[in-house]
This record gives sequence, C-alpha cells and structure tokens, in this order.
Amino acid sequence: MATTSRGKVLVIDGDSDIADLVQAVLTDEGFLVSILTDHSPNAIRKAVGQQEPDCVILDSAGPMGFGRSWDEAIWLRGRLRSVPVIMFSTHGIDTREARERISLRSRAAAFTEIVEKPFSLDALIAAVARAVRASIQFEETPSAEAARTQQLVERLHAAGAHDIRPSTLREWATFRTADDSLVQMYWWQAGGVYIVARYVPETGVMERIGQFHDLDAAVQAGASVRRSDRKQDAGDTKAA
Repeated sequence: MATTSRGKVLVIDGDSDIADLVQAVLTDEGFLVSILTDHSPNAIRKAVGQQEPDCVILDSAGPMGFGRSWDEAIWLRGRLRSVPVIMFSTHGIDTREARERISLRSRAAAFTEIVEKPFSLDALIAAVARAVRASIQFEETPSAEAARTQQLVERLHAAGAHDIRPSTLREWATFRTADDSLVQMYWWQAGGVYIVARYVPETGVMERIGQFHDLDAAVQAGASVRRSDRKQDAGDTKAA
C-alpha cells in the first residue's frame, strides 16, 4: 500500500456510492481524494478554487447525457491554472464525441482521459496517475504566493489600475481605478472566490462589488469601478 501522497484528486459524481468506491480505491493507491456530489457550477468552482486539485474526475451532470458537465470541463481546461479532467460517464455517445473530438465543445474540453462506466479499477487508477502527472502542481510556498500576487498586479496594470499596493503574504491588493476610486481585491480561500470591494468616502465603509471564481473577471470588475457607480452585485456568484 502506498504511504505518500501521489496528488490531489477531486471526484465529482452525483452517485455517492460510486464516489465512495472511487475514493477508497484511489486513497489506497496514495492519492488525496475528496468528493463532491453537487454538480452546480458554483459548488464545483468553489471546490476547485479551495482545493486546487491535480486532477478532476467528472461525472455526467444528468441522466440523459454529459449535459452541463461539458461546460465545467471547458472551464477547468481554461482556468489560469488548467486542471486535467477525466470524463467519467455511462453515456456512449458523449464519450465517443469526447474521444474523437468531433465537436467544438469536445475540443475545448480536451479531456486528459476518458473512463467509461462500468469501469475497470485498474484502468481508473492508471488514468488518474497519467492525469496527475500531466498537472502543473499548485505550490503553497511563500515564493509561489509572491508569484501569484505579481500576476495579479500585472493584470491590474493591464486593466488600467494604478497605485497598486499588493500584500506581501497573500493574493491581495489595494488599487485605484481611472477616476481614483479606491478598490480592494483579495482571494478568500475559505470561500474559493476573489472578493472585490470599493471604499466609499461618503460613508467611510467598504462596499462589496462582487465575488468571482476567475481572476480575470475579478480584475475587470475591480478596474471598472467608478465613484458614480451605485451599489450592485457584479459578481459571477451570489454575495455571501
């Protein structure tokens, strides 16, 4: 039995019995495994943001086909840190489409591996091992945090922000927009989102603009803040 971690795996499957089986098998092989049975976009993006897995095993979102899971696979592939995705499905039409890459969505999803149900345990383990090896490891070191903060600063500059004052510890920054509005943006690890807020001089409080799963969406929202803006939730998730 393996004694050291071989990588982090997120299993997204609405069938808790199958998810538990996959977790047991992969844990015995040395992977760190977590389970998500909620296929909603917010739940998936929050879990991915919190965990930064090395591989996602993605089941069909509905009984009639891969459904909304196509969109989530495309999102995972297109993240700033792309996450390898294993299609995990009973639907032959969808798995054939994914394997042959005969559609725009199948090419955009670009699954790293495809495992059809019912599945071979050996095939699943081998697919996960290959997917994890293809992953760019998420580092949690001070130097990695500094690199992510620098990436944030560069994107803010490109979006027109100025007087950018980043944190030395985390992916946070305070900056001014084109009309000198004061805005703060920070990564909330527990919530798996970037939070954008602006300082309101008239009241002396911070007003939340929105919360975002994607860095570029957060940067664009923050850099576009103006003093004349009225309070509104511009995020891609509902405010907590």
